[in-house]
Amino acid sequence: QFGADFIDPYKFTRVLNSLKLSGVYFRPIFFMPKFHKFHDRICGGAFIHITDRIRFEPYRTGIAILHTLRKIYGDRLKWRTEPYEFVKDIPAIDLLFGTDEIRIMIDKEVKLGYIFEFVKEEEKKYKNKIKSFRIYNKENLI
Repeated sequence: QFGADFIDPYKFTRVLNSLKLSGVYFRPIFFMPKFHKFHDRICGGAFIHITDRIRFEPYRTGIAILHTLRKIYGDRLKWRTEPYEFVKDIPAIDLLFGTDEIRIMIDKEVKLGYIFEFVKEEEKKYKNKIKSFRIYNKENLI
């Protein structure tokens, strides 16, 4: 579950579910955190239900969540600016994404489909790059 004090959970989950992401369903929720950023404030958000763990794509789902937050709530989505994992000069989200390009595209409100195409191309490049390092091929596994 996740959320923030500015999220309308019904609108937010309606948009997320309309994306028809593989293997996941978002249920609207309200909750009140007892610590951290939104301590003792009512937050709206989503509970993530994994409906098919084989088809679920967590990386793309995370991108879609952040893209939807930016699309609906604009500048209310703030990227973490303090050091993360002892790294001071790279935003935490860039470390998690492995690039700054996805954050930049989300901030520019580039269409989600285009971002997913970018990710697909980067995955292809990575898979080709690591081929010679693999011990097992998918076909050889039982």
